[in-house]
Amino acid sequence: MTIEAQYQLVKHEDPSNFLSQVSSLLLKNESRNNLVLGLAGAAARNSDPRITEAHFWELTKNEMPEGCGIKTSPDRGLLVSVMPEESAREFAKRLVDADFRFPEMVGPRDVVEAMVEEFEKLRGDRFRVAMEQGIYEAKHIIAPSGVEGALSSCHHDEFATAYEFILGFLRDCFPGEAKSKQSEEAKKLAELRVENKSLYFWRLANGKAVAMGAEARESPHGSTISYIYTPSSERGKGYGAAVTAAISQLMLDRGKSLCNLFTNLANPTSNSIYQKVGYRRIGDSLHVKLRG
Repeated sequence: MTIEAQYQLVKHEDPSNFLSQVSSLLLKNESRNNLVLGLAGAAARNSDPRITEAHFWELTKNEMPEGCGIKTSPDRGLLVSVMPEESAREFAKRLVDADFRFPEMVGPRDVVEAMVEEFEKLRGDRFRVAMEQGIYEAKHIIAPSGVEGALSSCHHDEFATAYEFILGFLRDCFPGEAKSKQSEEAKKLAELRVENKSLYFWRLANGKAVAMGAEARESPHGSTISYIYTPSSERGKGYGAAVTAAISQLMLDRGKSLCNLFTNLANPTSNSIYQKVGYRRIGDSLHVKLRG
């Protein structure tokens, strides 16, 4: 006799309680779940002022955690974890029942594709692919040789450079976004990253910053590296690989056992750079947006 699986969607108000219920599930795929783990952790620590009116959803199957999703502010999308396809479809159905809406969604490709099918079928939502991303992980770093310069923290009096580099990063990664929106986002990110000392520059001997990177999030065993950017005038000199390797090694030296990052699969250059310094592709992520 086959017993039908019993699914339930639980909404958590407190991020710490949410994490206590789902952490063991998420840590089975720590790098692939780094968005949910990292942002839920930041919400629990109250360390990211951009997280407001957050929602935390846990899907259970026969009273055991099966998957989850979070939305960190009214204007941001739904972030979903690794889960089986059947569970992803059940998750979508229950979000429709709850009339829960969002402008975009990010998560493992197979999960997002299954959920999109359900949202389109049940609610008539129509999505477009905004970006296809590779999820990379590294446990050992290969530092590039012969690259001039060294890693150092961004100083508080370097806000203008931080803003300029982050704005350049956003415009490279999201060329379709409104420039005014990108400028405001770059300002917020520069303020946050400079204040919490998570932003780093690759500097030449004369002190000039020629590349940027940051620890964007952390999870119990890992750090997520992001905001890798080299101004166009400094490209082709190895600075991007050097800053990525140096920040990653710094995080490992501080006690993390792994680092991870996302890449735009449409950019073969960045994908190649990360592999050369020790990263390997472990999965794919899909970013979709509602059609206007």
